[in-house]
Amino acid sequence: MEYFKEIIQHPLFKIFGAIIIIALLGATFVLVFEVQANEDLDSLGDAIWWVLVTMTTVGYGDRVPITPGGRVVGITVMFLGVALVSLFTATVSSIFVARQIKEGRGLEQIKLKNHLIICGWNFNGEQILNTLLKHSKHKSQIVLINQLSEDSISDVLNHFSALKIKFVHGDYTKEAVLNRANISTADSAIVLPDFSASLGEKSDERTILATLSIKAINPKIKVYAHILNRENLSHIRKAKVDDVLLSDAYAGYIMASHILSPGIPQTIEELFSEDSQHS
Repeated sequence: MEYFKEIIQHPLFKIFGAIIIIALLGATFVLVFEVQANEDLDSLGDAIWWVLVTMTTVGYGDRVPITPGGRVVGITVMFLGVALVSLFTATVSSIFVARQIKEGRGLEQIKLKNHLIICGWNFNGEQILNTLLKHSKHKSQIVLINQLSEDSISDVLNHFSALKIKFVHGDYTKEAVLNRANISTADSAIVLPDFSASLGEKSDERTILATLSIKAINPKIKVYAHILNRENLSHIRKAKVDDVLLSDAYAGYIMASHILSPGIPQTIEELFSEDSQHS
């Protein structure tokens, strides 16, 4: 019922309704004046055809009013028709332009299913996208949620245009923003320490809060989180994260291995390099 009411109240519906009313009234009045005097306008079908041709300024000239009253009706239909059809065209155009603007600013409602959502942005963001781009087996569409500027996100979207990425601007810890990304139908989510909003020192808190919110909306989604502080490991696990990456978790081991077994760090670097054939 609400959806039907929303359609009726839409400006496009009102303009279209006005066009129909003018067309029917114009056809009726011209028929009153022309039915006896004009064999080209002696039926309702002919009258409706004439009105539509006149309103759209096509002007075939196959049917024209010849009586004074019919011509007055014609002039009225011309002015009202041109105005309403122009208004209808302008409204349709504005809807598409507004949609493009909203999409560019990350304000459009995402309607994807089984997609991957990347919450937050930092220096690892492009590396993740590069890795996904490199592996053709990854078929999920990607949605980014962060607070990057329009220029910055535009550069990212253009650089990774092959991935057909969608963008949602906002705070990913908020339920409304997550719902705009259609989190309820997403397959998986990656939560990064977010530097897009200059809140680096609070990144772990936001990561934990985001994980709780995501799991509350969609318990079946797989959530993979990256945290900076080891002290927050227990908290993120209580948030029912599916897997967690701790920054510099193996830094001590790798540094020691440079002294004890130099081949180990080299092997690890080769495995995790974007250009590696084994990655």
